[in-house]
Amino acid sequence: TKRLGGGFGGKVNNATWIASMCAVVALKMNRPVYGFLSRSDDMMITGKRHEVFSKYRVGFDAQGKIKGIHYHAWLNGGWSKDHSEGVTMVMGVMIDSVYNIPNLHFTGYPVKTNTCSNTAFRGYGNPQGTLVNEGVMRRIAFEVGKEVEVVKRLNFALEGDRRFMGGKIHSDALIECWDYCYKWSDFELR
Repeated sequence: TKRLGGGFGGKVNNATWIASMCAVVALKMNRPVYGFLSRSDDMMITGKRHEVFSKYRVGFDAQGKIKGIHYHAWLNGGWSKDHSEGVTMVMGVMIDSVYNIPNLHFTGYPVKTNTCSNTAFRGYGNPQGTLVNEGVMRRIAFEVGKEVEVVKRLNFALEGDRRFMGGKIHSDALIECWDYCYKWSDFELR
């Protein structure tokens, strides 16, 4: 077997269905066979990051401080199960991201579709949750008439806060980093 690269992410499961095809052919021909995909076939057939469709209901005060969110998310798993359940689970566990959301409910559904089998990808569910949350922050900012950066900072989880899954934040430098980058980049001048 030639090198495939790292044995993580989509490479863990995607090789099994190609190997299965080779095994059937080898059994029928009673000899070893070699199978490979061209780069264009590989890009067309093998999985990508799970697309997500999400709906939410969010409660917030007049300043834009979140009081609670109820999320529903549907992740496109493609034609096979692959890593869809794990990606959906991680999205749910990490859904609060960098924000303090005192009341949170998440329901996620991995959905079987007629597309390529989506698989593990860098971030493994976290980018999907982050994308949804950034949309929530933009919507809140629009509704209260503030800049989105002001609403984000107002809702950051701080040292001592509890995360959605119960963990406590220790030794946090988020606000320090945010303020430094905001000032260093001359953000207000952009």
